[in-house]
Amino acid sequence: MHKKIKATIIFNLIFYFFIFLHRIVMKKYGDDYVIHLLFYLALIFSSILLEDSLRRKINGLRLASFFDFSLRVLVLVFHFLSLYSLDMIIVNIITGIALLANITIQFTIYFRYKEIPNAETDSVTYKDIKKLRKLRQEEINSYKLGTESRKEINDAISLMILNGKGNLVCIILFLLIFITRFIFMYFTSFVYISLAVVVFFIVLFIRLHNELVNNGFVNEQKNIRKIIIENISFVIGYILIFLGEVIWQENLGYMLVSYRVVSVLFFIPVINRKYHVGIRLKEVYIKYSEWIMYEIES
Repeated sequence: MHKKIKATIIFNLIFYFFIFLHRIVMKKYGDDYVIHLLFYLALIFSSILLEDSLRRKINGLRLASFFDFSLRVLVLVFHFLSLYSLDMIIVNIITGIALLANITIQFTIYFRYKEIPNAETDSVTYKDIKKLRKLRQEEINSYKLGTESRKEINDAISLMILNGKGNLVCIILFLLIFITRFIFMYFTSFVYISLAVVVFFIVLFIRLHNELVNNGFVNEQKNIRKIIIENISFVIGYILIFLGEVIWQENLGYMLVSYRVVSVLFFIPVINRKYHVGIRLKEVYIKYSEWIMYEIES
């Protein structure tokens, strides 16, 4: 846990550094998209402790890390609102006070929660999970392992395959954004063909995602509601990015980076689902790691 707390402290300092740097650059040279991107990245990476505390349901840490992250979000909102309206000295003083408050919260968290051990699944790498794919479902010996255990490993392999297909479709969808923009600029008459292909892959993603949740998380309650939320959220986020990159890019100006970040937020439910898929695969690997290694080596 202490590594994640230290990472949060570092990214917090980087975030404030780029906030102050942005004000200096704005005053001397005008706006800069690169700095926009950098302080957004620092803000995103500084959420690592909040994400971990929420997923592991550590109540005291969850509350403290929520206040810590929320303060940075408020500083970002204040930063944009004050760029053209308030005296920079006052703005910098207020931001400095917020920085000290964040540092105080983070060091309090560090000394109180640094001894919490990492989750067992943190020790499992993607390379380890890939070993599951080396097992062919028909080759798993149910006499050696047991019928229920064989089914659990088979389900994990199927989950991994479905997840991989979904990831591939996502990559194709985002490549289609740039392809459609190129067609929209130079071959306008063919843009409807590109849009039809986009719709096809969105529908394909939804079908794969439904299958992923229904087959991989059968014990969850209210699966239908979760599937609907995740699919709608993904489609909204994709449409926003698609419109921003293909049609509105020239009109968004200095708000383009902020627009992209807001659009990406709609992918959080699907990203969270991918996280739980990873946890499920890690748990299966830990449970059967000795047997998996024996089968692969033999």
